[in-house]
Amino acid sequence: MSAAAALTASQIKLVSPPPKRPSPEEPPLPVYLAVTGADQEALPEVLKLGGRLPRLGDGEIALTSTVLKAQKIKKGQRIVVRGAQGRVPLTVAAAYHDPSHLFADQALVSAATMDRLDPDAPAQVVLARGGSERDLARAFAGTPGVEVLGKGAYIDLAKGSMTSGLTVIYGFIGMALVLALFGMATTVSMSVGERTREFGLLGAVGATVAQIRAVVRWEAATVVLLGGLLGVGTALGSVFLMYVATGSSFLAPNPPWWLFPAVIAGAAAVALATSALPARRAAEVPLLEATRAE
Repeated sequence: MSAAAALTASQIKLVSPPPKRPSPEEPPLPVYLAVTGADQEALPEVLKLGGRLPRLGDGEIALTSTVLKAQKIKKGQRIVVRGAQGRVPLTVAAAYHDPSHLFADQALVSAATMDRLDPDAPAQVVLARGGSERDLARAFAGTPGVEVLGKGAYIDLAKGSMTSGLTVIYGFIGMALVLALFGMATTVSMSVGERTREFGLLGAVGATVAQIRAVVRWEAATVVLLGGLLGVGTALGSVFLMYVATGSSFLAPNPPWWLFPAVIAGAAAVALATSALPARRAAEVPLLEATRAE
């Protein structure tokens, strides 16, 4: 093993500068930050963080760009936070970002500063470089509460915590799609039922069955495609605005390009499925029934 660093984790409350009021009528909401403590000599060897991050000294803190922007804090500014030991004045030494969003997603301090904030802060993880995962697992086999994971396994473990939430979201999306499918089918059917005279007269003036069915299909396709394009545009626009407001790389609008052809193909399939029966009924309207319709 060539390098190792233990990352401790705690929570601090921002005291100064005071939090901003959401509105003049509402009181300010408290701002809590998840702070990570680490040995500044060993940390660069095991964790790559974005930004120009110097080795933090005692009484210094580094904040992510998102936190700095949200709280309107500048580099070099003195702030006051409240930890487990009470108020502690700190100097903002640098801005950075954690590309993994796993280890130091809001604030970073040295081990000495963490002792002032929370001397009993538990170790979140120990990052190590070099050595064999199998040898490390064998060495810590008898230590309770210690699990040795490689880089890929740890990322999979972190992703697993979000799986249940994503499953619920996908379930709601599926329900919304089913409801939209039934709603579209009902809309097309009602449109055909209210235009019996129109379709009958089209047949009387020489329109073929295929042409009448095409009219219904194209109307359904237009509605579905417009709805799909508006939905995709609204979603991308909302994500972009959230990305601009927060600066989080998690919200970077970088959708897979295969998604757009998939949306168009899905919209076409929905249009065909929802217009099949109404188009058939429209093409079979008798002329006498059409003349009696109002």
